[in-house]
Amino acid sequence: MSIGMARGFAERGWGKEGIGYIGGGNNERDLPAIGDAVIGDASVSDYVPALDNPTNKAFRAAFAKKYGADLPTFATVAAYDGVGLIFHMLKATGGERDGDKMMAAVKGYAWQSPRGPARIDPKTRETIQNIYISKVAKIDGQLLQMPVATYPDLVDPWHDLHPPTQ
Repeated sequence: MSIGMARGFAERGWGKEGIGYIGGGNNERDLPAIGDAVIGDASVSDYVPALDNPTNKAFRAAFAKKYGADLPTFATVAAYDGVGLIFHMLKATGGERDGDKMMAAVKGYAWQSPRGPARIDPKTRETIQNIYISKVAKIDGQLLQMPVATYPDLVDPWHDLHPPTQ
């Protein structure tokens, strides 16, 4: 999210006039820079730190042990999942670094991510995952995105909308 855009939206009082602000993938690290004016703003993302699932709780605890009060972001979790996929590919191929075999090993692969259940579409190799709608709230003095709705198992429609021409 652009901090300047969010600040400008708040300074103009548009939220008080009933105009909603919806961002894509707000970052908890940016929220303090915007301030309380961001409370109630909505966001759409595949991860927010407040997700209530066992894998995220364990991930957050390990992250806090290493980085203190700093919160993970959607990019942190994407990197975590990416490394997990690489380990899965290497394990499935017995350590053989063969691109075709490694890609075959992840087709249809499913795992529990901090962002919830995820799997690789065997046809497109895209991630099938939950998408969350969240709203910013102030909890114990900290601005956080709190999930308010979940759209489970979403598939990127791009491949269906743009079939290959041959």
